[in-house]
Order: sequence, then structure tokens, then C-alpha cells
Amino acid sequence: MKTRLLRPEENWKSNLTMAVAFEGDYDLEKAKESAARERAEEEKREDARNRCFGTFLDDDETICGVVNSREYLCRFDGGTYKLGGVGGVSTLPQYRRGGVIRACMTASLKDMYANDFTFAFLYPFSMQYYRKFGFEPGAPEYRWSVPFTAMKPQDVGGHVEQI
Repeated sequence: MKTRLLRPEENWKSNLTMAVAFEGDYDLEKAKESAARERAEEEKREDARNRCFGTFLDDDETICGVVNSREYLCRFDGGTYKLGGVGGVSTLPQYRRGGVIRACMTASLKDMYANDFTFAFLYPFSMQYYRKFGFEPGAPEYRWSVPFTAMKPQDVGGHVEQI
């Protein structure tokens, strides 16, 4: 297997992989047209940076899995830093549990590091899974339960009319 950055004309393969992996709808012709439009729009924007890494079989055409990263700016501790938004993490069913995503994620994180990214962020389906790649929760989660009887009703002004 070989992991590399997808070429612009191959970006539609990432959407196809996600659709198959997550059992979504996919129209190949629409996807190719949409990819061409998105590529043209991104080329106009200097601040856009969406990179997709894929793992391929040795023929360099058959894709096994993908990881996307998009560049964002974030504020932290009074400074502005580059943040890599990780998404589109998907593997075709026949290649699961074979190190495909590990290879894609490693390539993506190395790319972010080489391009001076400070943070990488994703909303995981499983923290246990993503801890293998060094991801940890960025903020604690708090849940509050407040009974309605504890809230004092307030007059917020205004009026309602039925027409």
C-alpha cells in the first residue's frame, strides 16, 4: 500500500469513499462536476487549504481510505494559530483493520506539522480510537440539569397577535 496526497483531479474519490463507508447516496457525475467547481473556487481563494490523503493499493489507482484536513485559523491564549480541521475519515469496508487510516492520519499530521500548524481538531465517533493518534478532548464537557421550577419567569416585553 502507498499513502499520498490526492491529486486535484482525484478529490472526487474521497467523496466516493465516504459515501461507500457510511452508506450514503452518491452520484459520480455530479461529484466530478462539483469537484471541478470546488477546485476552481479554492484556487481563487488564497486562504483555502483543503488537503486529502489517501492510501492506495500498489497500482496507485485503487483507493482504500482517506483523511481530509482543512486549514482554519483559531485563537488561543491571545494568539492566532493554524488549526487543521480533520474530517472525512473513512475506509472502504474490505480494507478496514489494515492500517489504512493510521497511514492516512500519519501523513496528514506530518503535513500539518511541516506547514506550521499548531492544532488539529476533529469531532470523533470514538475517543478511544483517536487516542491512538494522539488526539485528546480539547475541553471538558459539562452537563447540567435544571428543573423548570427553579427558573423565575420574566417579562421579556412585546406582544403577540393572531391574524
